[in-house]
Amino acid sequence: MTLVIYKGIHWTYRLTATVKDTGALQDLTGIPLTFAIRRKAGDTPLVTLTVGSGITLLTQSGGTLGQADFFISGSATNALDAGVYEATLVGTVSGLDRLFIQPTMLLVRAL
Repeated sequence: MTLVIYKGIHWTYRLTATVKDTGALQDLTGIPLTFAIRRKAGDTPLVTLTVGSGITLLTQSGGTLGQADFFISGSATNALDAGVYEATLVGTVSGLDRLFIQPTMLLVRAL
């Protein structure tokens, strides 16, 4: 999976989380999620989203179970240089950090 952001444009993304072993939808209620964009692994995040600050959980039942919306403002995307970044989403489940999105290529493109 490759994510694409355009400089100066609001970015939105909807995630549907599933349980790795079973494929069942993952209830995200109470899971602290952190989405981070870095130039490369180990770098300080240039953009960080958390639940309530860029991440909105949809109702965790029925057709929206396991879903969350991500939002980055146009001014924040404009602050990123065009190029290749790494994006991750980590959630803490039962006291352990779990990768919900494995390190993924994120492209920032100029319009």
